[in-house]
Amino acid sequence: LAGVTVFVTEDNFLIAIEVAALLAEAGATVEGPYPTLKLARQALATTRADVALLDIDLGAEEVFPVAAALKRRGVPIAFHTGQPDRVELQTVFASEHVCPKPSSADTIIATLTAMRQRQAA
Repeated sequence: LAGVTVFVTEDNFLIAIEVAALLAEAGATVEGPYPTLKLARQALATTRADVALLDIDLGAEEVFPVAAALKRRGVPIAFHTGQPDRVELQTVFASEHVCPKPSSADTIIATLTAMRQRQAA
């Protein structure tokens, strides 16, 4: 993931730190992790991302408005969630990837790498 900017949302502090560290170790630039929908939306105004790794539940809110904005920009998305059966993932975001929690570091890196390679092709 060297040179790849990954937009990350995650409201669980420990998971956020772990994901940010594994992405940085893989050579990615980490944008976030954003723990709230408000912060993620604000970041969209000034952020350029190559791919996104999004937790769905951000406190009492859901990430779907940010996901829709990223999708409109053509940014490939992987949802990192404990709710892989969400209806939104079967409908509006059916073409996006899902990394069910807990996912191994290898699974997350492989998913994001494959997304980036398809995007670059």
